Amino acid sequence: MPFADLREFITAADQIGELRTVRGADWDLEIGTITELNYERQGPALLFDEIKDYPRGYRILANAMDSLRRSLLALGLPVDLSMDDALQEYQRLMSAYKPVPPREVSTGPVYENVLTGRDIDLWKFPTPKWHEDDGGRYLGTGDMVIMRDPDGRRVHFGTYRVMVHDENTAGLYISPIPKYELAGYVRGAPVELVCEEVTGLPIPASAKIAIAGEVPPPSVEARPEGPFGEWTGYYASATRPEPVIRVERLYHRNDPIILGQPPVKFAGSHPHFTLPTQAKNDRERVVKAGVEDVLDVWDLAIPGVTVVQIRQRYAGHAMKAALAASGEYMQRFVVVVDEDIDPRDPNAVLWAIGTRCDPETSLTILKGCQSSWLDPRIPPDRKRAGDLTSSRAIINACKPFEWIKEFPKTNVASDAQRRQVLEKWTDLFPV
Repeated sequence: MPFADLREFITAADQIGELRTVRGADWDLEIGTITELNYERQGPALLFDEIKDYPRGYRILANAMDSLRRSLLALGLPVDLSMDDALQEYQRLMSAYKPVPPREVSTGPVYENVLTGRDIDLWKFPTPKWHEDDGGRYLGTGDMVIMRDPDGRRVHFGTYRVMVHDENTAGLYISPIPKYELAGYVRGAPVELVCEEVTGLPIPASAKIAIAGEVPPPSVEARPEGPFGEWTGYYASATRPEPVIRVERLYHRNDPIILGQPPVKFAGSHPHFTLPTQAKNDRERVVKAGVEDVLDVWDLAIPGVTVVQIRQRYAGHAMKAALAASGEYMQRFVVVVDEDIDPRDPNAVLWAIGTRCDPETSLTILKGCQSSWLDPRIPPDRKRAGDLTSSRAIINACKPFEWIKEFPKTNVASDAQRRQVLEKWTDLFPV
């Protein structure tokens, strides 16, 4: 069963050699830079302790799931699966999903320290300034925010970045996530919740840090939030007035841990958000659009570059597949390749573009496609006018179907020949 709380995950990551403790780092940029460098080198999860200006035990966990092994560990799956097997196992897990309702309990570790009034101080935690040009220090990067509609009926959950303004005020920038029922299903046991006294909202009983209070309408109070180095690798959302939380109650466990998940610039073929579970959904979306013989769909760069692998059956097949795949969030390019090209290998995809794509006839531009405030390529004047659209390019890197049988053969050993050599020369090519 996956873990009841972050501490259990930390212990398990340590046991499989996926954790390292870092002592004495500075909350001001140093922790953020170490996290970035560690991500680029595909290092272990980092647990920062004895942080400058803060007591021992006030810790930050970073790079928590920035490897396939740690992602699988968090999901309770075997940690040594290959990427393909991991995706299969995740898909099997999700296809059997049944909501597991949370269970309310009377108390929990989150109540080990309860601060009110003048004792509330958000600066008591070693909140990092993650990136050099960030507009402030962000307590919430790997967090959950729970809110109720003003009418009191619906409860909303979100992964909102949370910026500390002062000792009792924090700011929000919003993006939605799933609910407790899904977490309970993945855990194999209900999430235990306590009813927070000020708001009446359900909060995890084992939360490390919880802040409770009121979010007034922006017309009553909003403060400048950001900029913040985003998952696109840019500062694209600028500084804007955003909602705030007026903190009325502050909870934390003894020796609290901040889960830090600061976005870093995409590096190589390893997306920051780890196990690329979207791959199955992307392929299903293309198949459901009526595209035949879709072998794989892969995001080669996040965001921006999607590769679709097909087995060509007719003229126009590649364009049909590209159009079906062209609705992804903040997409720039859709590349369609043949069955002999690995869509997950950037060198193979570039080789296909370089040898099978004729720029005059193989490129198509789509205009007016949906984008985002975070898109760094939309000009400032268009953003100010609310025009959040961009163009997309389709690159047909398949062999031309009309004369595919006459296309030059690839000078690479056949699959049968490769198998024969691999079976014979096991000392050169160990499994």
